[in-house]
Amino acid sequence: METIGKTSGSRVVFSNKNGDYIRLHKPHPRNILKLYQIDDLIQNLKEKGLL
Repeated sequence: METIGKTSGSRVVFSNKNGDYIRLHKPHPRNILKLYQIDDLIQNLKEKGLL
């Protein structure tokens, strides 16, 4: 996981060795993902053929 910069707010980038990446917002104020965020993540992984 890599943060984009001090002024990037709550965005983070997850990437793998193949150069695939997913950019997400960190959940806040608590570290709990909401159902729509999980659905978006699953859809994104399916579109990239990673799931």
